[in-house]
Amino acid sequence: MTRTIKITLMAAAAATALTGYKLASDAIGATAVQASAPFEKSYRLRRAEAVDGEAVMQALGISADSYEAAVFDRDLGAVVVTQLSFADEEGNAESSLSIGRMEMFGPDLDKIEAIKTGAMGELEEVFDRVRVYDLEARGVAQVDAEGEEEAETQPVAMRVTVGGLELRKPQFAGLPAGGEEADGKTQMAKMLRGVAFEQMGIYDLDIGDVTGPSGETFDLTLGEMTVGGYSEGTLGRILMEKLDYTAVQDMDALKAALTDLGPGAAVLTDSPLASFLFPGNSRTTAESMRWDGFSVEGLIGYLERGETPPLDATDLIRIGGLEVRDQVAYVNGKTAARVGRTTMSEIPFVHFMPKSVEMQTRDAVTDFTAYVPPEQSELITLLRDQGLDDVPSTSELRYSYDPQANTISLETTGTARGLYDSRLAFDIAQFDYPALLNGDEASSEAALMGTALESFTLMIEDEALLDTIFEVYGAIAGQEPETLRQQAVGLATLGALQGGAISPRIPEYATALSTFLSEGGTLTISASPEAAVTVGEVMTAAQANPGRVLDALNLTVERSE
Repeated sequence: MTRTIKITLMAAAAATALTGYKLASDAIGATAVQASAPFEKSYRLRRAEAVDGEAVMQALGISADSYEAAVFDRDLGAVVVTQLSFADEEGNAESSLSIGRMEMFGPDLDKIEAIKTGAMGELEEVFDRVRVYDLEARGVAQVDAEGEEEAETQPVAMRVTVGGLELRKPQFAGLPAGGEEADGKTQMAKMLRGVAFEQMGIYDLDIGDVTGPSGETFDLTLGEMTVGGYSEGTLGRILMEKLDYTAVQDMDALKAALTDLGPGAAVLTDSPLASFLFPGNSRTTAESMRWDGFSVEGLIGYLERGETPPLDATDLIRIGGLEVRDQVAYVNGKTAARVGRTTMSEIPFVHFMPKSVEMQTRDAVTDFTAYVPPEQSELITLLRDQGLDDVPSTSELRYSYDPQANTISLETTGTARGLYDSRLAFDIAQFDYPALLNGDEASSEAALMGTALESFTLMIEDEALLDTIFEVYGAIAGQEPETLRQQAVGLATLGALQGGAISPRIPEYATALSTFLSEGGTLTISASPEAAVTVGEVMTAAQANPGRVLDALNLTVERSE
């Protein structure tokens, strides 16, 4: 798991789980909180039965010294708790959780007790609704340099604040029982079935002050997020508004890390393209995002029975489609790109193998001058003269897996208007997914060696891409663009002379490449063997003579107008 993902998950858990904290002895002072903010609508439970607020808190396992007051508000029809404060259960002074106000509508004391004792086997509605205001969590996660938990780790500080959190119609079953006979899969199934809710809303979320082991910092804010319910392993549609993510890199730490890789890598941080490769400050915003949730409903039955799902199961997992609108990317404070719309189709699965997906990016515009430091004014002017401050683009990706035919197909296309069109596609045959995952090392290796390439195509249609590359690199290197172009052509010619001894195909490749570099046009690299070529056949051919690999794949390189 990456460091960013792990931090986000831990922060979310810290923000929502009260049970992971012991109670602090001193409560925070009272503050005025408007009952309806930040929620769009106020809410009151009519004809609500009066409940002793302190009895509810006691049933939840929260002692009286952790909050200022817990009283039943007849106007709201809810138990209102103010100024809760929790400390880390392991006594870490840097970890804490506080809540300014919490409203619990319709609490059922008997059901709360039944959950705690495990006496309630079926889902029951414990609250009508719960609202939380002014939540703040602080903590220090221990991660290593790769983001995984280790015995020797480094601290990663974080802070989470939430203006408001609302959970509608939450339902719970009895807590999973532990003990020697408890099976991990069974426990997971009980957890997935043991909670449900009608809708959840999170407002004014800020995950900030996140500082990684190498000095990098992260900040994520979210104006509003609604989750369209959860039940039986299925999470409903998620809608988000006003996303804003910022990452700041510690350049000194980055240079030190690159120096460890060798002097060549360290030089990259001082090159004119350093901001493109390693932006010190990057920020991405999006006006809205829609994710159609996910489901693991088909997996729960197997978990309950402690069984491994069959490799041809088609209903274990479903990942819903995604749409992001009006994204903006900033680099070191300058607008680098705008994307009107990004979409991803629903992803069905066969076992745990994705069966198909389509992705599209529309109405994207990139300003490459944003990646150049302001002091390099001549390079910025050159990029603008080349039209690289306003480059519209689109891209598409299509992937499919056919479990009956044992094939995989992928195609991706991209267009940068005025620069290039591109297409990458390949087809894989004899992909025996069940054999690869059956647990037998010998058969898995045999299945891997039997996986075959049926076809491959890479096409680049040049409009002004080559001219732009040589102009820009000429300016960076202090050389004439035409001189650099001729040097590239010369390298291709040299490759033809040296590679002819390996295969007569290589001089043909070099001729096509040199013509493309000098005159532009369309370059197409294709593999179209008469019959699909397996990984094992490629490895055998390579050991005998690398040139035989080219023959086996029937690899061609062609240049056309």
